[in-house]
Amino acid sequence: MILDLNRVKLSIGAVPILHDVSLRVATGEIYGLVGPKGAGKSTTLATAIGLLKPWLGEVKLLGRDPAEAGPAARKEVGVLPERNGFCGWMSAEDYLSFYARLCGRRSTRTDLSSALELVGLSTFATTRTDAFTQNMRQRLGLARAVLGSPRLLVLDEPTGGMDASERREIHDILISIARGGTAILLLTESLEDIERVCTHLGFIVAGRTVAEGMLAESFADQGPRCRFRLRLSGPIPDDDPTSRPARMIGREGEWTVVGVDPARRADEIWRELMFRGWPIVEIVRANQGLQELYAELTEASSPPGRMAA
Repeated sequence: MILDLNRVKLSIGAVPILHDVSLRVATGEIYGLVGPKGAGKSTTLATAIGLLKPWLGEVKLLGRDPAEAGPAARKEVGVLPERNGFCGWMSAEDYLSFYARLCGRRSTRTDLSSALELVGLSTFATTRTDAFTQNMRQRLGLARAVLGSPRLLVLDEPTGGMDASERREIHDILISIARGGTAILLLTESLEDIERVCTHLGFIVAGRTVAEGMLAESFADQGPRCRFRLRLSGPIPDDDPTSRPARMIGREGEWTVVGVDPARRADEIWRELMFRGWPIVEIVRANQGLQELYAELTEASSPPGRMAA
């Protein structure tokens, strides 16, 4: 296992940030950690590479505790933070060479050229970085992260500021890198990134891993609650919502969307609702995609317990 976080809890000062975060990334896998702003994704990144040490739980990076191993544990890790700092007076190639020396890595001109070619910047090797667009800066940051052929890439919003075609180019690059045996931890708010490139997926909400599994399709098929669309001929009775066998999720046009416990028989649930006075005319099983699951997991003010997909 390249990276393993197990039930990690972490505070910065007196403020708890991570309450219960778990994830595992193996060779050749792309693990997407998705969640809203402030969920704890960047703190998870810092913890994974040993910049922050949790007060509870276990972190193993290439079999070692990265906080105790220090810089030695990060020699085989390439990192792309959400915010990059570039020296605008340097060319792309000079910047990569400077960064390699700064990190104590031996990189030949061929290595630098290969990294720039990988991310589509080979024709801009001698261009000053202050002339780069946001898209080009993201690509240069990715080129910097892959220098030295790291065993793990940790990428924070690698497609930020890109349009659809540019994002797809980065997706293809990441898939190619993973097929070469590199493990990738991808932190993002983009469900498009997750759906297209990830082999594994975890949702983080308010510092907690609330769901995880192997594929986005697993979440679509085995969400936390089965979803149905109901067509009603009248209003829902004014009863106690906490005792209902179905939870209201929202409305889609003339349909009322509900979530039900998959452990219960659906016909028993509809019978109970009609006994309560629900004017049900039609029932349709809703396909739960990643977007719907993301909304369901993040809408609650109190995050649910961790679930396996």
